[in-house]
Amino acid sequence: THVAVVVGLGGEPEHAETFRRWAGSLVDHANARLDIPKERILYLLDDPQQDAQRATGKATKDAIQKGLQAIGSSANPDDVVFIVLIGHGTWDGKAAKFNLPGPDMSAADFPAALKGFRTKNVIFVNTASASGPFVEALEGHARVIVTATRSGAEQFATLFGGYFIDALAS
Repeated sequence: THVAVVVGLGGEPEHAETFRRWAGSLVDHANARLDIPKERILYLLDDPQQDAQRATGKATKDAIQKGLQAIGSSANPDDVVFIVLIGHGTWDGKAAKFNLPGPDMSAADFPAALKGFRTKNVIFVNTASASGPFVEALEGHARVIVTATRSGAEQFATLFGGYFIDALAS
């Protein structure tokens, strides 16, 4: 199993702290309880200094694309790749985006990032607002896509990530 946890922009300080707490819990669970080696966990944050012990880099579009490419090239066909986005999303009526420092990543950017994956087992979870359009953009054989909203128009901060990670960890 390979895990990628990406924490995008938090907006308000309390959201940023909540997102980091959720992500840290998920990373700890993956490593300690599921025995996933640290070298198979990609943990990118909007500000890696806020969780320097666990973070592997800054959550930028380029770092996400490179990190997913590295996971895709190292994952075997029967491996499971679990990708979780935690943060805020936006929708302009045409495109859904995950908010990052620098350029955001749109739903349409992720299929290209996953294109080189040899594994046939991908679980993609977007806990952000306006995440619904990621389902259609990422659907494919042996993929599980989970989003916090049904459409891009749902742009309020979501609590889904916390409940999802708590349920997964328990």
